[in-house]
Amino acid sequence: THSGRDARCEPQLCALRAAAAMAGGTFYGATGFDPVLILAQIGTMQALHYLSLGAFLLLLVAPYGSVTLHHFFDYRTLSTQHFLGWMTVIAHAATALMGAIFLAMVVERSKKCLDFTATVYILHAVVTVAFGGFPRSATWWLTEGLAMLAMVLLGEFLCSRREMRDIVLPTVEPRSSGGAGGGASDVELATRARVRLSDVPEITPEEESAPLISTSAKSSASLQQSTSRSRSNASGDGERPAFSRAV
Repeated sequence: THSGRDARCEPQLCALRAAAAMAGGTFYGATGFDPVLILAQIGTMQALHYLSLGAFLLLLVAPYGSVTLHHFFDYRTLSTQHFLGWMTVIAHAATALMGAIFLAMVVERSKKCLDFTATVYILHAVVTVAFGGFPRSATWWLTEGLAMLAMVLLGEFLCSRREMRDIVLPTVEPRSSGGAGGGASDVELATRARVRLSDVPEITPEEESAPLISTSAKSSASLQQSTSRSRSNASGDGERPAFSRAV
């Protein structure tokens, strides 16, 4: 449970605590299995894959001929025997590079890049088989295989760069306590309390033993003082009977 003060914290302070929590690794979350999120990410990646492929086909193939679904799903259009075949191969390869950027934007985790990339290309292979039969072209297998490898490697690189990016904490203005002298904010107090180990001076053996020597000296002086008091009290008690007899 959180205290009422934490629940009613100021917006800037809440943002700072959230950023500090993100720095501890909770930005990407330690949540459990979320099938809705996974399906949404798969659908998004698949849609972006075909959108980028269509854009590259319009850029590279459309100036020299019409673009149809065969350029998307027919393995025969990927060929090294003619110019339009080469343009189709380049479009599919460039789509993999764009897919790596989409991985960094949608998935964000380097350890998940292989899973989502394999899902994209497996679904693409299934649709290709359903559209034009099982691919019997080495060019198609080589193009899609190298494209998948490039998407995984570049996606992991971009996602790792995103994960290692520094988190800029927001600035929080000092909050006065309402008194005459004012007060410092929680962030200022926490900042003042941080002391680097390198700034702490080393304690020499002489300085470390000095408090022990001082303590033992004080104890010895106290013992001598209590002993002298006991002796004076004892001598006073011995003289009292003689005084009473004289009286």
